[in-house]
Amino acid sequence: MGHFASLVPRTRLLLVFALVALPAAALLSQYVILGAALLTLLVATLALDAVLGSGILRGLRAELDPLTRLALERPGEVAIRFENPAQRGLTIRAGLPLPRELEHDSVEIQAQLPAGATWSRVTLPVLPTRRGDFPLVDCFVEAASPLGLWSHRRRLSATGRIRVYPNLMAERAALAALSRQMAGPRQPRQIGKGREFEKLREYLPGDGFDEIDWKATARRGKPVTRVFRVERTQEIYVLIDAARLSGRLVGGQTVLERYLTAALILGDTAQREGDRFGLVTYSDEVHRFLRASSGAPHFGLCRDSLVNLQTQLVNPDFDELFTQIRTRLRRRAMLVFLTALDDPILAESFARHARLLARQHLVCVNLLQPESMRPLFTGPPPEKTDEIYDRLGSHLSWQKLMECGRGLRQEGIQFSLLDPQRFTYEVIEQYRTLKQRQLL
Repeated sequence: MGHFASLVPRTRLLLVFALVALPAAALLSQYVILGAALLTLLVATLALDAVLGSGILRGLRAELDPLTRLALERPGEVAIRFENPAQRGLTIRAGLPLPRELEHDSVEIQAQLPAGATWSRVTLPVLPTRRGDFPLVDCFVEAASPLGLWSHRRRLSATGRIRVYPNLMAERAALAALSRQMAGPRQPRQIGKGREFEKLREYLPGDGFDEIDWKATARRGKPVTRVFRVERTQEIYVLIDAARLSGRLVGGQTVLERYLTAALILGDTAQREGDRFGLVTYSDEVHRFLRASSGAPHFGLCRDSLVNLQTQLVNPDFDELFTQIRTRLRRRAMLVFLTALDDPILAESFARHARLLARQHLVCVNLLQPESMRPLFTGPPPEKTDEIYDRLGSHLSWQKLMECGRGLRQEGIQFSLLDPQRFTYEVIEQYRTLKQRQLL
């Protein structure tokens, strides 16, 4: 449905007015009839052209895709479909009120609606610069009158959404290159005999005493051995910290963006390995708690839940987070925390709760190495006296974080301080190593 039509003079009208109206006005002083005739002819021509072009956009309708999916920092396009019931050839100029997070050379596009076609499709190239969900409302069109003196403009009702996801393609390419460089293609093998019970069988020479099922042995009157198999389907949860420390920049990206990319790639990897993947996002409250599952619909749900996640300028509430984990997760699972603990108060709170959680679950804590935190005598030598004090403060912070890590490891918690350039790769390798060792 179209509405709010308007009539706007074009450059050609101004030229015609300058060439006809001004000389006609000059003739009025000596040749009144001739000057009046020229002015009358000019006004009549302008009015006729406006009337003839008033229906040029009549019946025209615009449609946007209900949902357009784009990737962050990756060129894409927004499509507009025009319905032209009259099926006449028409040249229009179309525009969309795009949000500033979608960079574009121009919000306007020239479109040629061919004769004999009811539907035509045009696209507008865009470059998303921010992750999120952006609504689109209305489309503006303009067409010239038959003589080209007027532009008829109309706003057409058209609604749609643009959803910008983390750019996984670039990260996957970097991950594949790093995997080839570090270890080459390999197929990890399982270590051990497995933990999942499969069946009972008669005792065979060589079976260990720890494998004998004594209750079954007593019932049958002869030794019976338990047979186990490697558990294939396990639950993997990624817990993403969206509190204030996740807003820091690392290598041109926020820490939160690194978390999201690593979480989604880990989820995809876990599903390929046959495991179920779950997702938890939190800051001073738990934002989303998606139970572990598998399949493309579930992965899409996890990806959609991260679209609008932004850094919150608050401290994380570990009390509520760990309470919900203990309440909701009854089965043993691998909990992969993507967080920041370089604040001593936050580290103490996290460690206090994680000790209780590690009794039931396999807890993995992964931190990005902060650029401002490093051990002494690393990096280039200081050039000024002030840099020496900065290095000492950085070393003390690093030392406290290492002490926190040692305390967590003593409780059976996997603690890793990861290189920002290899963050996703090391998170994936951590998952594969723990799965191979059957620690879950």
